[in-house]
Amino acid sequence: MWIKVKLLFFISSLLFQKYESFYFPFYMLLVYNKVVKENKSYKVVPIPYDSFYFYLKKIKIEYTDINNCLLISENCVHVLTKCVKLYNRKVSRVVLSVPYPMKSNIIYVNDFFYNNLKNITSEDFFKVKKAYVKDIPIAVEVDVSLVSSPYDLNNATIDCLLNNYFKTLRLVKENDVLVINISEYGAESFYTNSKINCISVVYFKCNAVHLENNSSIKNLAFCVNGETNLKLSSNVQCFIPIQNNIKCVDIGTDCKINESLIQCCPYGLEENMLKIEKAMRPFLEGKCSSQIHPTFLLIGKTGSGVEVITSSLSVRLGLHLYKINNSDLTANIYSQTETKIRNTFFKAKATAPCILAIDHFENFGKNNEGEFDKRIIDYFKYEANSLFLNQSLPVILLCICEDKRLPAVLSRFFLETFEISSLKQKERELNLKWILQYNNVTHNCNIENIGMKTQGFLFDDLKMLVLHARRKLSVTDTVTDDMLEETLKFMQKNYSKQMGTPDIPKVNWSDIGGLEEVKTEVIKTINFPLKFLKLFQNSNLTRSGILLYGPPGTGKTLLAKAVANECKLCFLSVKGPELLNMYVGQSEQNIREVFEKAREASPCIIFFDELDSLAPNRGNSGDSGGVMDRIVSQLLAEMDDLDRRGFVFVIGATNRPDLIDPALLRPGRFDKLLYVGPCSDNESQLSVLKALTRKRSTSYVPSKCNRGRFVRTRFFCLDVSRTSLYNGKRKWFD
Repeated sequence: MWIKVKLLFFISSLLFQKYESFYFPFYMLLVYNKVVKENKSYKVVPIPYDSFYFYLKKIKIEYTDINNCLLISENCVHVLTKCVKLYNRKVSRVVLSVPYPMKSNIIYVNDFFYNNLKNITSEDFFKVKKAYVKDIPIAVEVDVSLVSSPYDLNNATIDCLLNNYFKTLRLVKENDVLVINISEYGAESFYTNSKINCISVVYFKCNAVHLENNSSIKNLAFCVNGETNLKLSSNVQCFIPIQNNIKCVDIGTDCKINESLIQCCPYGLEENMLKIEKAMRPFLEGKCSSQIHPTFLLIGKTGSGVEVITSSLSVRLGLHLYKINNSDLTANIYSQTETKIRNTFFKAKATAPCILAIDHFENFGKNNEGEFDKRIIDYFKYEANSLFLNQSLPVILLCICEDKRLPAVLSRFFLETFEISSLKQKERELNLKWILQYNNVTHNCNIENIGMKTQGFLFDDLKMLVLHARRKLSVTDTVTDDMLEETLKFMQKNYSKQMGTPDIPKVNWSDIGGLEEVKTEVIKTINFPLKFLKLFQNSNLTRSGILLYGPPGTGKTLLAKAVANECKLCFLSVKGPELLNMYVGQSEQNIREVFEKAREASPCIIFFDELDSLAPNRGNSGDSGGVMDRIVSQLLAEMDDLDRRGFVFVIGATNRPDLIDPALLRPGRFDKLLYVGPCSDNESQLSVLKALTRKRSTSYVPSKCNRGRFVRTRFFCLDVSRTSLYNGKRKWFD
């Protein structure tokens, strides 16, 4: 070992005669450090185009080409040069470098440049070395083509975009997709042409780059205004750059990449989107038989997030989105309808690869009488099948409807059907988090609490909740729980009036006197399964229904409302006669809709008042059509389905339990019968009287009361209150 050290010092004395020999190890350490830095691998991370553009504007540099530049750490040894070369074992590419205060092991590029990079290599790690501008040649001619899209652009708009974009020095490479921002490079067209103000960018493809000797070059070259001829060829059809994220919050030194990037699809809808993407992706890769066509049906209510799922699918798969309404396909005359269908499919074929999304498809094929026309449906199927013949680029047909009730001829046509179900509490919380992040809303809210109170809300409802709360940010910079809860009360009040949606009633236990045994039994039945979720989830211990019976005016309805409030459950009150309808099958449909609303607002209580009028003994109704028998059968089917469809509890109230069909009183349905009668002892009577007079100032409460029902006692208190008002005395309330 000592001999090696001696040899090292001897060599250093020969190489560096002017310096002491012990300087050599330190010099070698510096050289080693430099070599390590030069051979360091950087991870290339794509961020959304708009966010990348924002960070470039923030730096205020003199010049850069957003389609061919990267953000690199200020600590990198190569930031002194304007150009750097990204390289690995297979490929290399020269790009413009922009220093930025961030982590030293990451390189940020916009997602469009990232897709161009992915076309030549699949790796994400690159090494960086210096490159010089003088080594990049100047192109004599650049051949570009507009990428076909569903939006029609006139020649004047295209020329305006290209001229403004290439006024400054640009780096171009063969087979690259160029992205031109319309609002920046075509402002005069963007704000005057209604056809293009719905899109933000236009795609062009670089077909070829020619040098002085008429030879084409596959590497980078400069396109200089005045020296390079720009040739516009005919339109091309190709995949557009893939975008997985829609926004980037921060790329600083302390940021975490996964937390900074906001994905295209809201977190609560991601599971639905991934299912559809999994079904579509084989058609993009050419792995499916030519006999299997990519036709999909998406069922979801308006506002359930269908639009954002569709747009997320298009950008994640790199497909154009050609979205039309059902009214764009139909007309009053058959020949016009056929022409519209033929023209729509022809345009979809011309803009491939694309997703053809047809909205409100539940109304397709209906004639003036509201019946489905077989001729229109057959022609639609014929044109759709011809759409997929001899097609090199994929066209995916996605029909969106709100109603499941499609004719069997249409339902069989689709390869797969997807349904956007109501949001669960966890999904509502995730969607709220995404909406707050996307809108840059600073908050200190309890998301879990808000998610629990928004039962039955769709994605668009949650979006409006946040947007309404943002209007109050002029007073404060942070959205608080009070703002959201105030907005929530306003929205629930309006929704309940318009649509009859479930809400939480404002009735407490203190408003009900007596009935202590009934209260205890109801809490055991409803509150325990919610409190001990894991214990009851995989068991058959949960009761689905309770029947409250007793004479009128004993507080059955008030008791059900108090249970819903104390357990923080939504409450949906239904009176029996409200569900009956003169049309055949409509009464059963009304029952299905009631239970569907309750499932969407789960956990929820459905309260059936006057149950004996809705579910009498079958065979005794006397109607020739058997309407009541079918209603009872539908009610039985819905109650049997409650165990596997979420926490929905059914409470019924009746004065005549003997008239109810016995099948409803069997285990698994209304298997717990509770008698709610008049107060039998003096203590219960006094508790009822105190509950009714607790909001009034009283000077005297009798120690004994006559036996009476809840309603009778209530009206007794009201009569006394009116008498004291008429006499000018404030004995019962002030």
